[in-house]
Amino acid sequence: MACENTKFVFDFIVTENKKESPSLIANKNIFNCSKLLRVESPKTDHVDSKDYAVIQLDRKVDGRTPLKLRSEGQLNINDSVIMIGHPLGLPLKIAGNAGVRSIEDIFFRANLDAFGGNSGSPVINAKSLEVEGMLVDGEIDFAEDSDGYCYVSKKCNDNSCSGELSMLMSAVPF
Repeated sequence: MACENTKFVFDFIVTENKKESPSLIANKNIFNCSKLLRVESPKTDHVDSKDYAVIQLDRKVDGRTPLKLRSEGQLNINDSVIMIGHPLGLPLKIAGNAGVRSIEDIFFRANLDAFGGNSGSPVINAKSLEVEGMLVDGEIDFAEDSDGYCYVSKKCNDNSCSGELSMLMSAVPF
């Protein structure tokens, strides 16, 4: 990750009052990466490998309450989870109605509605509202339609796909 060329944008969102995509973002909502505090990159092409960055922004973020990270207890199979992110570069998407399918070492799988670009998105416990993990990998996003002319969103029945992979926050040293 090249810190000096990376920006973080707040409020890239479509609301019920404003149904079109945002075309202008206020400068106060655009932040630069000031410093990479910790980077862990996969050592192989193996999916089940740590892949994250902890960054420092160029200035304090005012008027925002940080998400709370799980500090005690543990995630359980069938816990309800929600993901917040910007898949495919789109405005903010909140994906709920998902459940934890399995917990494997420092990872868990859930039937989240995720796409490319959701990597790094927080996965939040729907009951405690604590961040359980961050999305690191998932299913194939698109499949050819029945005519073979177009690609459409791949849909999985609850048990037909393995689910999206998230790294537990307890595996990220702060």
